[in-house]
Amino acid sequence: MGTFGNAGRNPVRMPAFYQFDMSVAKIIRVGTTRATAKLDLFNVLNNNAVLTENANYARFRSPTSILQARFVKLGLQFDF
Repeated sequence: MGTFGNAGRNPVRMPAFYQFDMSVAKIIRVGTTRATAKLDLFNVLNNNAVLTENANYARFRSPTSILQARFVKLGLQFDF
């Protein structure tokens, strides 16, 4: 159990995995105070890639985890 019989090395391959993340920041200065506004985008293309598959015979190659959906994070930092 847990093996693929007499098959060679790496007989089962996962599909291609693509993830595109992006970050944009803007520095705003007012006197001696500085503010930084930041926007982070994770999985911009919203690709639902399979990260792991089940290797058991009953549910062979069924996905057990997938890439999380698009995620956006906003941030604001003040330095004085």
